[in-house]
Amino acid sequence: MAKDVSQLIIRPLKKGDIKEVAAIEEASFSDPWQDSTFYNELYHGDISKFLIAQMDKRVVGYIGMWFIGDEAHIVNIAVHPNYRRQGIGTKLVMALFDEIRKKGIERITLEVRASNIIAQQFYKKFDFQEIAIQEKYYRDTHEDALIMWKDRL
Repeated sequence: MAKDVSQLIIRPLKKGDIKEVAAIEEASFSDPWQDSTFYNELYHGDISKFLIAQMDKRVVGYIGMWFIGDEAHIVNIAVHPNYRRQGIGTKLVMALFDEIRKKGIERITLEVRASNIIAQQFYKKFDFQEIAIQEKYYRDTHEDALIMWKDRL
């Protein structure tokens, strides 16, 4: 059942959001980050930025990045299973691009599982290109990661 995403709010992650973000992480990934990892990200605001998507006072998705030199690195993005395929992920990426532009950064990189075709197609929609393979990158399955890159934000 489609939700009304017209009331979607995207804002920075706060300490009080972490339990909901961790639950989305748990529902989305085979090797999820722990709550403590998200808490650590809050205290590195100069090098990391996490945004959440909120509807009806509920966290329904999040995205995070690190700033590394003159580039940004998307570290995580997930949308609650009940809210997927409604444009929330796209809105999160676009909001993240706005944050990156504010810092004057034009290059973005990310890793994605070689088997995650849906995510690869999602990133290609934003003109990310596959540039390399990192063999046995994921510790839970030792699966390869595709390194994707976007220039000229």
